[in-house]
This record gives sequence, structure tokens and C-alpha cells, in this order.
Amino acid sequence: MEQTIEKLLQEGMAAHNEGKLQDAYRLYELVLKTCPNHPDANHNLGLLAALDNKIDIALPFFRAALEALPKEEKYWVSYIDALIKEQQFENARQAIQKANQLGLDDKILHSWEKKLAAITSGRGENSSSPSQRQINNLLHHYRNGRFSDAEGLAISITKEFPLHQF
Repeated sequence: MEQTIEKLLQEGMAAHNEGKLQDAYRLYELVLKTCPNHPDANHNLGLLAALDNKIDIALPFFRAALEALPKEEKYWVSYIDALIKEQQFENARQAIQKANQLGLDDKILHSWEKKLAAITSGRGENSSSPSQRQINNLLHHYRNGRFSDAEGLAISITKEFPLHQF
């Protein structure tokens, strides 16, 4: 049974990486039917929902991933980012505090605190998030099989916005 779940998860991740998002979604769902608390399947479904700007749908998946594996840094990054996008600033502050109590990377948490302070002080999120145009460009290259162009743009976006989940 464990091998089947892991096989489905690996197939889902491969589909996800290849841009076959419907297949990835279906495979992650199959994992959750057998193992509803599976942290990676929950996290990855949250990522898929966030990609579609369905943050309200992504949040419960991120929370489930954190409940199953609370010390996984990438789950906290996705969760906090989603809370901020939903303008749940107080919940984001509480999540940062909880992640800090669990001993997660101070550098990352400090960056999130700075981002949150910038947003709530009225400077907006623009300075810490790629533009929709940048994201659309990246997706366009990726979906059209121009992987070297997509990789170059992804590296550039990652360097400019290291905490952004995308």
C-alpha cells in the first residue's frame, strides 16, 4: 500500500513538473483518498490551487501539510505567502511566530516579517512579488516547451523574489 501511495505521488509530481496540471491534481487526489493526511500531496494540491489564484482553496491544503509535518520549511513558506495574499495579516504574523518557535530558519522568517511589515505599512506587495507579466512569461515558455528560456526566467525571478512561492 505504501509503495502505491509513493508511486502515485511520484507520478503526480512528475506530471506537475511537466505542466500536466490536471493529471497532477488527479494523482494527488488519489493519494489523499488513501492517505488524507499525506503532507506532500496536500502541499502540492495547495500549490496547484495557488497557481490558479484560488488561495482560499489552497490554505486548507497547506494547513493539512503543516499539521502532518510541522517542521517542513517549504510548507510554512507556502502557507505564510497564501495568508498574506489573502490579506490575513494577523494569521500570517501568528504563523511566523509559530514557525519561529519550531526553530525554523531565522533568515527566512525575518524576511517574511519584513515583507509583512512592508505590506501592512502601505508600501504594498509589489516590491516582493514578481509581476503577473513575469509569471505569465514564465508559464508561456514552460508550456510551449522552451525550457531553457523558462529556466533562465525562473532563475531571474527567484533571485529577485527569493521568498515568493512561485
